[in-house]
Amino acid sequence: MNLTEGHEWRANYRDYNADNLTTHNVLEVSGMPYVFVHESHPVISLLRANTELLGTKLDDHAKIDGEWYKVGKQVLNTCCATLQTKVLNRINCQDLNQIQVQLKRLDAKEWTDVGEVLQEHMTSSEESILDRPCSFMARLELTYEIPH
Repeated sequence: MNLTEGHEWRANYRDYNADNLTTHNVLEVSGMPYVFVHESHPVISLLRANTELLGTKLDDHAKIDGEWYKVGKQVLNTCCATLQTKVLNRINCQDLNQIQVQLKRLDAKEWTDVGEVLQEHMTSSEESILDRPCSFMARLELTYEIPH
């Protein structure tokens, strides 16, 4: 999937992700083999685009309250699995709440390695350089997009 397709998904279906695809705008009907799916759900677009496989046009079916389609649970699960593997798994999306940064020395030595030159100038009466507070300042640049 290219970047444009990812933007297209977020523009058309920003409320839907891998975690809520089978539940958001899906109304369960207790004990029944079908659910009601809102007309804005990506499954409805998938069904609409595959009328030749269904043998019928989705738009020929009546909507409940003018916005809900009656869809079999098995059809919903198959469509959601298809969207998961063909679309959602290919969209590059990261949760920035989980971001981690790791700092390493350029010379690949341990941070506690003060080096021979510094070690020679330290006397036993001086405070160890390892015990002194240090600070580090860095600038991290991220490019991100906030879904609407």
